[in-house]
Amino acid sequence: SIIVVFLIYLFFDILELPLINYFEIEVVDYALVAWVLYFSYSVIIHKDQKLPVEMIESAEKPEENKESKSFINPKEVATFEECVLNQELFLDPDLNLAKLSECCNISRHRASMLLNEGVNASFYDYINKLRINYAKELLADKSYTRNILAVAYDSGFKSRSAFYTAFRKWENKTPSQFLKTLNKVA
Repeated sequence: SIIVVFLIYLFFDILELPLINYFEIEVVDYALVAWVLYFSYSVIIHKDQKLPVEMIESAEKPEENKESKSFINPKEVATFEECVLNQELFLDPDLNLAKLSECCNISRHRASMLLNEGVNASFYDYINKLRINYAKELLADKSYTRNILAVAYDSGFKSRSAFYTAFRKWENKTPSQFLKTLNKVA
């Protein structure tokens, strides 16, 4: 807006219209200078407040509040988790968000929202936590006589290192240490 005022000033100064005498141009000059000073002062004093242009823009674009932008129904979250658990989708080592959403008959976007906002976990954290819980059940089962690597594969992990990393993350110990604590208790 300062540029516009300056251009108007130059316009009046360059044209030197015969209909406008010098006194009238001088009054316009003073008025423009006063307006620029007032505008600058108000911007400095009220720098935390929105300018009229910002007010219009914010009215056009409502502020995104995380609570209001999504509608996560707790029943929908429960149905989603029930689908994952009943079908034991987490045991599929090639499971991804697309497969998960297809099996539960919802869109990928909705599945992601249910995980992120309903369960408060990323896809991989959620699936790995379910896999670790399943692995713990296998390790605790006395009738299951296979080794730890077999437990990893049976729980849906593709590699030993991924299994150990996830196990340490969720249990703060290795699978071997977990087995030792089970044997001490029994």
